Formats: sequence, C-alpha cells, structure tokens
Amino acid sequence: MKNPNGYGSVYKLTDKKRRKPWAVRVTDSWDIVDGKLKRKYKYIGYYETRKEAMQALSEYNVNPAAVTKDILFVDLYKMWSGKKYPNFSKSTVAAYKAAFKTCELLYGCNFKDLRRPQLQKLIDESGKAYQSLAHIKAMLSHLYNYAIENDICDKDYAQFIDLTKYSKKDKDNKQEIHSVFTDNEIDKLWENSETSPTAQTVLMMIYTGVRISELLNLKKSEIHISEQWFHVSKSKTTAGVRDVPIADKVLPLFQKQMETSGEYLFSNDKSKYTYSTFKKRFWDSLSDEFEMEHLPHDTRHTCVSRLAEKRVEQTIIKKIIGHAGAMSVTEKVYTHYDIKPLLESVNLI
Repeated sequence: MKNPNGYGSVYKLTDKKRRKPWAVRVTDSWDIVDGKLKRKYKYIGYYETRKEAMQALSEYNVNPAAVTKDILFVDLYKMWSGKKYPNFSKSTVAAYKAAFKTCELLYGCNFKDLRRPQLQKLIDESGKAYQSLAHIKAMLSHLYNYAIENDICDKDYAQFIDLTKYSKKDKDNKQEIHSVFTDNEIDKLWENSETSPTAQTVLMMIYTGVRISELLNLKKSEIHISEQWFHVSKSKTTAGVRDVPIADKVLPLFQKQMETSGEYLFSNDKSKYTYSTFKKRFWDSLSDEFEMEHLPHDTRHTCVSRLAEKRVEQTIIKKIIGHAGAMSVTEKVYTHYDIKPLLESVNLI
C-alpha cells in the first residue's frame, strides 16, 4: 500500500553487511532545480526490519519528537560528507577524511548518545599534533550542525572539546621536535607530486634547503630555469643571500610554478603570500593529507642530512643552504664556488 503524500518513505539499503539496512526518511523541504521542484530529505533512522522502520515512520507522523534517532556515527558522517564535500576544497576534504579516520572508535556509536567525555577521550588518546586535533574538532562541529538541522540530536558537544593544552605543548616543544623526512615519506610525496600542491612545495623546499621566508621573497626574475639556479636576495642572515641550485628532480616543479601569475614564485593574485597564508595553503595539510608530522624547518634539516649522507663537502653544503655558523675565516673569505658543483651535489640526493 502506497503511503500518503508527505508521509515519508521506507527503503532498504543495498549494503548487505549493514546490521540495520532499513532507512526511514521524510521530506524536509523543496528546492527548485532546472525549473522543477525537487525534494530535500532528512533521515529519521535506520532499523533491522521493515516492520520496525514502518512503525518508526508511523510514530514520527503522530509525534516527530517521540521517535528515537538511532543513527550511527559512521552513517551520519556518510550522509554529511556526501552533501558537503562537493563544496569543500581538496585540502579541506583531505583533512576531514583524516580526522574521520582518527574517530574509528566512534563509528559504531549512536551519534545522539555521544557526550563530551567520549569526544575528549578520543582527542586525548589520539596521539595527534594540535593542527590535526583542530581538524577533528572542526569536523565534529560540522557533524553536530548537520545532526541538529536534521533533528537527530539537539546539542553540540564538540564545542566543549578542550585543545588548550595541546596548543601550548606544540608551542613549548617547537624547537625540540625537528626531524628529517624519511625515505618513505619522500617517496610518498613524489607519488603525489603531480596532483598535490603540498607535496610539490615540500619537495621544492627539501631539495633546495630554503627557508619559507626565502621562498616567499623569491621573485620569478631571480630564477634562471635554463641554468637551474635562483638567487636568494632576502634572507634572515648575511650568509643566506646566495645562489641556490635547482636539482634535476624538482626542476619540473619550479617550471610549473613559474607558469602561475604574479611577480613572485608563490603569490596570491598580485601580492606574495604572507607566512600564515602560505603555511595554511601549502603546509598545514601535510599531517592530514599524508599523515606526516613535520615543521617547515625540517626541510632544511632533511636537505643537509641527505647531502651529508652522500659525503658532500661541508663547505658546499653550507653554501647551498646559506649557513655560515661553522665556517672558518678562510672559508668565509677565500672560498668561492660557481653553480656547477653545487648543482652536481644536489643532484646526488
């Protein structure tokens, strides 16, 4: 027997592994698409049998508030992500997918039954850095907004998650957690270098040893693609003003970036990126997109480490990365290298 118009519907999901395959939905509102009215649905819940689903739909039509919204965390995420992800940037989607993966212990929980202690425990035991935890909290806030809009729950417990101590810990330990990129991590970046701006940028920094500030101040006019080098004219130290070789491996990445608009190699419209904008655009998704915990300065440590592994002379290494700390007076005054031996050295890594 067909239900009356506006009553709602019951249907069976195709996933045979689901414990509760019967879904109940009702019309929430209407949209006009291509000149035609199109329904917008909200889901009442999922049930083991068709009989239970029909009973829930019947109870909803008598008293909507009396129906239990028995929707699992994983199901709510699928509903929300299917609707919202098309409107998000690729980096945001990657961050939220990584956040969802961290929430695996919540997958089988009824979303409406979750409370602040469970969410805080998830955060405290995740072992993630502050930026990743912030993405988890943001994703949970989105889920709660969606759940409240669809009458699945009536309170946002994500707002009570406390990240304060993790933010402070990251700041206190900032100088203590530098680490080089492993071979496996670099391989993973190369595997994604054709599609990921983050992977491209991190590789450019690893193979040149430049600081973010040096990269942000780098003008296209200072880059000599055919000769494979660029001039750093602004640096935090005198030794930082130098000519830097462009390794064969990252030359195509520089060539691609040179095709973008603007005076600077990395620019936002007509102006160069600020540090915070650049970090948000090209670095902060590193931990979520590739599950790598690194600080920007780790690229310089990696460059030095890989050059040292290839037994490159310390004087050449210092010349490449613009570091004068351990140079003798003789090295500072009398030693000069043209770009060729520097290029040969970076091509070893």
